[in-house]
Amino acid sequence: MAPWGTPSITWGCWVRIVGQERDPLLLQEALWQLSRIYLALIDDRRRVAWTERVERSLWRGVTGHADSRLKRLFFAAFADLASSREALLRLYRLWSLEETLAGVVLEEDDFIELAEVLAIGLPERADGIVAEHSPPGLNVTPSGPFQAEHPADVAPQQAADPLLIHLFRR
Repeated sequence: MAPWGTPSITWGCWVRIVGQERDPLLLQEALWQLSRIYLALIDDRRRVAWTERVERSLWRGVTGHADSRLKRLFFAAFADLASSREALLRLYRLWSLEETLAGVVLEEDDFIELAEVLAIGLPERADGIVAEHSPPGLNVTPSGPFQAEHPADVAPQQAADPLLIHLFRR
């Protein structure tokens, strides 16, 4: 058990902190704690039930702040926890430059991280995503002793699992 009680109680404490905190370093820590609790301590049933609400709240954090540092922190948390089709498609539109995010400039590393998330979360688009972010001449076909599954080969029900997505990202 978490030192503050059940995961739900601990989650509630961090949610209140995130809702009130304006210092970027403290907000970053609070969002990190929320991510860890959500992925590791909240049971699957509850996480599935909370998915849309969590994603909606994080997205409100992105769009509701004037401070670009806070917007960026909420965006990183949103991208880290996105697992619903709607959230993944929103990230895809940003990654593919179909949309832009006012007040947040995405850097090359952001696009690479988004590509990893999207190739796993949207397996039907994985080939195009991998091709877009592979250097010319690089053979992305698995071979040799370190053969890894191509993201498109991961079953959709596995790809939708937030913990699986998180583990593949790191």
